[in-house]
Amino acid sequence: MAPLLSASRALVLPSRNQGFATRARASDRDGAPAADKVSSSRGWFYDKFVSQNTMEAKLNKLKADVAARNGYVGSLFDDAFKYTAWIEIHRKLTERNLVSLDCDEAYKMMKSGDAVLIDVRECQPFEKVHGEGTKSAPLFRQIQGNDLKANARRLGFALLTNFSGTERNPEFVEKALDAVNGDKNKKVIVLCSIGGTLLTYVERTGPKAKKFKDPERFFGRQSRSLKAAYELQEAGFTNVFHLQGGFNEWIHRDLPTSGTAID
Repeated sequence: MAPLLSASRALVLPSRNQGFATRARASDRDGAPAADKVSSSRGWFYDKFVSQNTMEAKLNKLKADVAARNGYVGSLFDDAFKYTAWIEIHRKLTERNLVSLDCDEAYKMMKSGDAVLIDVRECQPFEKVHGEGTKSAPLFRQIQGNDLKANARRLGFALLTNFSGTERNPEFVEKALDAVNGDKNKKVIVLCSIGGTLLTYVERTGPKAKKFKDPERFFGRQSRSLKAAYELQEAGFTNVFHLQGGFNEWIHRDLPTSGTAID
């Protein structure tokens, strides 16, 4: 029986060697080891679709697109609608160690005259209700003009939303300067409705405090106040802070308010 088994094995081995030889010839033709190709590929569908739609792949593409435009987001309207990409804003604000203050501390700083609170919400909601003593400097405004680009933007908002649409306010920095009487070294605390965050994790407080990475927060959570803080820094303001939780948190803390809705 032993010779018969040996012969059987001898018949199998050439078949395997032939397979290796075939892959080796494929390697010579393609210029890369065939074994590597087999191990690095998970199929045509994965290579063409799945791998390009993972969170990491989308993130890398976004970074590449932003870098190609020197930190700006592209637009059909060119400079009329040009703005800095959020991931670039997040990177710079993080590098500059932007400080977020809670509402109670911000209110005390304003009452003592140590800081000015600047509300960057649009004019209408600010006039309706705002934190007592805060100044208005809207980051956005209603779309102005009747040219082709303005009407095209209005149409876009009308198709996607139920309001007329907004655009960046070119007078934002000027309004902020008025709020601090032209003193760019004055402490400024910027607020919007929700606040946003630069944090890329969620944190549990208490006796078992712990931080958890949040896959939905690769770049924190963007907000108008964080974007406004960046714009003010770029304009030369030297003491810019951010209000944690925004005006919603202000209301929740039952801090003083003013406006037409209060009268």
